[in-house]
Amino acid sequence: MTFKLQLALCAIAATVLPTLAGAISVDMSGNYRFEYNTLNSAFMSGSSGDYGRRDYFLNHLNLTAKVIPMDSISIVSNFEVFPNSRYPGSALGNDFGAGTANSATYPSGSIGQSELSANYLEINQLYMTWSQDYGGLMVGRVPLQFGLGMTHSAGNGLFDHWVENHDLVAYKVIMGNLYIMPMIGRVSNGYGFAAGSQGTEIILNADYTNPEVDATFAIMHEIRSAGQAANDAGRFFAPYEANQTTGSAVIGALSTTLTSIYYAKGWDRFRLRVEAGFMSGNTGIQYTSYNGGSSTGTAQVGSNPISLSGYGVAVEADFLNPESKWNWSWRTGIASGDNPQTQNFEGFFFNRNYNIAMLLFNQPLGSYDALRTNLGRQRQPGTSYPYSVYSNDQTADEDYLSNAIYLSPKFDYQISDRWTWNNTLAYAITQTNPSYSQSGVGSDLGVEYDVGVTYKPTSRFQWVTQAGLFSPGSVWKEGSANRDTIFVWGWQSKFGISF
Repeated sequence: MTFKLQLALCAIAATVLPTLAGAISVDMSGNYRFEYNTLNSAFMSGSSGDYGRRDYFLNHLNLTAKVIPMDSISIVSNFEVFPNSRYPGSALGNDFGAGTANSATYPSGSIGQSELSANYLEINQLYMTWSQDYGGLMVGRVPLQFGLGMTHSAGNGLFDHWVENHDLVAYKVIMGNLYIMPMIGRVSNGYGFAAGSQGTEIILNADYTNPEVDATFAIMHEIRSAGQAANDAGRFFAPYEANQTTGSAVIGALSTTLTSIYYAKGWDRFRLRVEAGFMSGNTGIQYTSYNGGSSTGTAQVGSNPISLSGYGVAVEADFLNPESKWNWSWRTGIASGDNPQTQNFEGFFFNRNYNIAMLLFNQPLGSYDALRTNLGRQRQPGTSYPYSVYSNDQTADEDYLSNAIYLSPKFDYQISDRWTWNNTLAYAITQTNPSYSQSGVGSDLGVEYDVGVTYKPTSRFQWVTQAGLFSPGSVWKEGSANRDTIFVWGWQSKFGISF
């Protein structure tokens, strides 16, 4: 490049860039998180060695770029730096020890000198908002958040591990304290751009918030459908009843509805929040054969598709006393469970970001599927159909709250401006018998006590260290199967920085 050309480019840059800088605003925000987790006896078994033990570090950086090219319009993109290859699309972060000893290209295993680099970013969101006087347009891959996060949680919390987004076009109409937002989205393009291979959803969200009386009422109604050519739900439902069925067939379209309701009300010394969700519909999947294995169940075959019918309710109450160093709260609720003796699926899964305890409903536990959540858990990549879930000693906190009636009081003590002592109790029973082959299965899931401290020197930095102690109940024995149910404990230390 000649000196004259360099000089000309510098002159152009000096002239144009200040103009662009004045017209375009770019904001960057995000969070960094590092954590260590260890868990003993994930299978509740007394086997020796490291069987059933999990021990891992997670390294996470999430960035959100907001570009404002002109007044009232913003373009937002969110991406994960150093994503986790076993949990694509999550905010879990990368685990320490990514070496591959058997790779000639990257010989960084137990005797290596370097770990693998992450050669890509995961883009979780890209959407545009156009704000107007009485509403606004939103289009793109959008984070979805509703109420307590029981049904929909975008993963905006500092220690959230899971992300929820939807491809949609939405328009919000604002009328004082009320807004109504219809949305239409697409959940899949099974065979490219062919219309018959696509799955769609229609969502209506309405929210009334009155800050003068500190009250909110909101509702979200979702209709999801996928034509027979696009209906791939069988790859999940077929292996789920693997002990009872050996195959499935797509006999129709998938059509489901989910209705979520949220109510919140605050008083001087008390705050109440309630969220409820109701799922119904048909999968369009039919079981084609039956293995038996149950003395009380009926054959899971026939001409009718597998239907869905589940419900969940979460209640949170805060007892406020500004004069005291103690903070008390109470959480209770119910999530329906799948009955393995029926063809249909009656379970309801809370969002994985909604946690009432450190271990229970969070870390996969036990030696059989007592919560009936294997349907939603992470599938092993690269395995042949039917896909299997990761073993309990190979997972992160990927479990769901389901098949449970639970109580969870929480009490914190403010030691100082920076230090807080945290205490959580959790007790739960099953909503339905989770065993397909055993009778006389108990309903007691057990009791957990979590204790820890939080160090928070500023609003942007938090360091949490806690231990979880779980005493399993009778349901984990699975009746006459008499499985092991030894004491489970875990320890966690994590810090997060938001910016």
